[in-house]
Amino acid sequence: MIKGYAGSYASEQSQCLIQFCFDETTKQFTQRKELPGFEDAKYLSYVNKKLAAVCRRNAAGITLWDISCDKTMTHLSETKTSCFITQDDSYIYTANYHEGTISVYKKVQDLPLIKRIYIQEAAGCHQVLLQENYLLVPCLLLDAIYVFDRRKDFACVHILPFPAHSGPRHGVFTKNKYLYVVSELSNELFMCHMNEKMQGNVQVVQKLWDTQNQKAAAAAIRIDAQEKFLYITLREVNQIIVFDRKAKRIVQRLSTMGDHPRDMQLSKDGRFVFVIHRFSHDIRVFERDEKSGLLQPLRAKLHVQEGVCIVFEQEES
Repeated sequence: MIKGYAGSYASEQSQCLIQFCFDETTKQFTQRKELPGFEDAKYLSYVNKKLAAVCRRNAAGITLWDISCDKTMTHLSETKTSCFITQDDSYIYTANYHEGTISVYKKVQDLPLIKRIYIQEAAGCHQVLLQENYLLVPCLLLDAIYVFDRRKDFACVHILPFPAHSGPRHGVFTKNKYLYVVSELSNELFMCHMNEKMQGNVQVVQKLWDTQNQKAAAAAIRIDAQEKFLYITLREVNQIIVFDRKAKRIVQRLSTMGDHPRDMQLSKDGRFVFVIHRFSHDIRVFERDEKSGLLQPLRAKLHVQEGVCIVFEQEES
């Protein structure tokens, strides 16, 4: 049984978190439960039975739910809700797109804010990648990834430039420090082999959507456990792309069976890919062939109003 959570934008119809279960044998959703108290939880993170979420009440901030003892803590110190959250065993990190900040909270009573890194207003901070002693922050509106050293009080030690108007959005690392990044504005896949100081040369690997009238489309990027394939969603054309790392080419492009695929996740065993859609308000599921990496759509469908994020009760990669 796969157990997960779906987050969404706050609206009159969406004021909660959705908890769900998926049966791998029947290939159907078996449970859907609404969990109140998670308003505007548009990004989630799960580590060691702790679910972290961005949130908004009178102000914006974070909520941490310790599932093992059903205890919830909240810290509200941001003006606008962050667009991304992640965590390790000791800290929670958020990226605020509009404020241009990275916030670091300690995972103790009351979740104290220990550091707020100001990059630039409207920098478009879209993710925080944890890599050894570094934080890597794709800044979509600055066409760069900012690198911060946790050992130096989160000082910025390097800026990785991207082509003008590319808009780096999200990235994934391989074990041998290859960084793959999707750009939202130019709809491209980039690669950079990073050294021990998180420096490297950015290279264009693949154009994801080739059209004269293209819009900002690229959203999520994931990598399988064997690091053979990349999975990328394109919102404007409602597609998911399978990219073969060794062959360096797209091997499959298919419909996500919904509207505006904002996020996706691979199940822990790699058998299934779950895609969440904001405008069709649902999660759709694909069965995955481990050898070829190719996807086959299933009939399973779960309603999530304005859903934009999905996590499982498994450790983040």
